[in-house]
Amino acid sequence: IVSITFLEDISSASADDLLIIEREVYRRNTSLVYTISAVIAIFIFYLVYKRFNIKTLRDLVSIKKIGLAKPIFIFVAGVLLNVFSVTAVKILSNIIPQKWIDANSESVGVYQQGSMFFSFLTIMIFAPIIEEILFRGLLYSSLKKAFCQILPLKEKNIVVIVLCALITSFCFGYIHGNILQGIYTFVLSLIMIYVIEYTESIISSI
Repeated sequence: IVSITFLEDISSASADDLLIIEREVYRRNTSLVYTISAVIAIFIFYLVYKRFNIKTLRDLVSIKKIGLAKPIFIFVAGVLLNVFSVTAVKILSNIIPQKWIDANSESVGVYQQGSMFFSFLTIMIFAPIIEEILFRGLLYSSLKKAFCQILPLKEKNIVVIVLCALITSFCFGYIHGNILQGIYTFVLSLIMIYVIEYTESIISSI
């Protein structure tokens, strides 16, 4: 679509010029692309689970209501965790390879480019909701159900929880695309899964 649009305006543009333009447009609209891609991914998950006669999201994801005290505590804990992770990276900056830090900065900086509106929507609203539903919701819950079918164990069994938490957290860290971000998002995912198991609701992790 980008190529066709610019080809109409720049009839003399070469393939290399169009490729450069496409990459720049993508970088400026990463937040928008992320949001659209994530919504499409959720729709695909919906189609897959509908095929297996899972009628509602609640069959896979616990959306139990929680009181006011727990969300406040979790929010404060989340802020402190964020401060701790940022501080830890700064303290360990002399130990952590510079290329890890540069890759992490570039990855985070991409979502701060382009429209501030879409950046805000992605970082503060869509990303938390979509990532929790996809990973700590659909993926984690599906893995627990699969392991319980393979192994004669219940979903609350510690072995099932640990195995599924590790697999889910590894996938979550891996999709972030760089080692440093992958490490701390892996740890963050483990904490989020603990919160979900403690509160029995994905709302708390969102």
